[in-house]
Amino acid sequence: MNKKNKKIIYKILEIAPFIAALAFLLCIPTLAILGQINEKVYHLIYKSAAPLHGEHTAAPRPNLSLSHFFSKKAQQNVEAWFNQGIPLKSYIVRTHNQIYYELFSKSYMNKNTVLIGTDDYLYEKYFIEAYCNPSNKQFKNEDLEKWVDNLQQISDFFEKRGKQFIYLISPSKASYFPEFLPPAYACNAVPTRPNYYLAVNELKKKDFSFVDSSELLLAAKESHPPIGFPQGGSHWTHFGAALVLQEILNKLKYKEGVPPPTIHFTYTIDNRPKGTDRDLLELANLLDVRRKYPVPVLAITNVNVNSQNAAKKLAIVGTSFIHTIGDILQQQKLFSQVDFYYYYSITHYRIIDGNKETLEATLPNTYDSLWAADIVILEETEPNIGKMMAHAEKFLKAIKEKN
Repeated sequence: MNKKNKKIIYKILEIAPFIAALAFLLCIPTLAILGQINEKVYHLIYKSAAPLHGEHTAAPRPNLSLSHFFSKKAQQNVEAWFNQGIPLKSYIVRTHNQIYYELFSKSYMNKNTVLIGTDDYLYEKYFIEAYCNPSNKQFKNEDLEKWVDNLQQISDFFEKRGKQFIYLISPSKASYFPEFLPPAYACNAVPTRPNYYLAVNELKKKDFSFVDSSELLLAAKESHPPIGFPQGGSHWTHFGAALVLQEILNKLKYKEGVPPPTIHFTYTIDNRPKGTDRDLLELANLLDVRRKYPVPVLAITNVNVNSQNAAKKLAIVGTSFIHTIGDILQQQKLFSQVDFYYYYSITHYRIIDGNKETLEATLPNTYDSLWAADIVILEETEPNIGKMMAHAEKFLKAIKEKN
């Protein structure tokens, strides 16, 4: 056999497994219809081929011009464009992730930031490091004073205009579930999260309203099942968000004789997590996507709101934690209008009469509803209190420009 024929045979052998796997996957729907494949196996393989979750930018069709070719941009673009279209890529990545997840309790997804704790509790690395403070860094007094002074400026801006400002601390899953932290991230700091305590003490010295949802959820954990955070998610559950919303409503100031709006709720436990209750599980991009664990299903039982309350407008500037509160506010007409400014300038969406509308965040009048709101909430995550997050800095800058 000559070298040319050998080369052809070797090439066929190299791609044979790929062709066989592709043919098998293409046959799965037909086999399922004919009843020749188990429904669970079909679901597992079919779902594993779903697009991967996480940060991903679609590669554009490559420009094959001579200038791009000689600058090597064409070659790079062709490689990126080809890689994103490889058949079975999702299946291969998910299989790889499943092996590392099961054998080594390791995930390489989302830039290695998804960490696997005991009993399959998932965490974001960023929250664990803020909780454990392995570098033992602490805020300087002058930095904390500057931070609370900036928040006071925001509060003063709205209070002088007859409006109310509330600062909201969203909680950390690491603080809520320290018992399930990965063994490799054993905390050395005593006490843990020292910067959190220092920052909260500074907040208590000021006269503006704030809600510490971390303290609130930990207190609720003593009297309720531990359902403030889900096993496979990074954000609070709808139960946790409802507790926080209750506390926010308690902080609202109304005219004498006008009670603030109130909500009452209950919950049931379900083993089929959805949405943000499985956001970290989705980011892990596993082959087995049907993980089951208990999550609370919220049910609002009673809402008390009078016409004066319902006429108020609410605006919230914050992180991804505000979305769950938004779900509740969309169902309950506690305010005439609710505007959410996601990281201040990324996305703006509005709720009126239970209808949610996404608005263009770059329009000139985007922030009119923020300045016109009767109640304004600024939310920052627990690991970041003591130093202003980027969206809070943008917010403060806009206020200074309006003064």
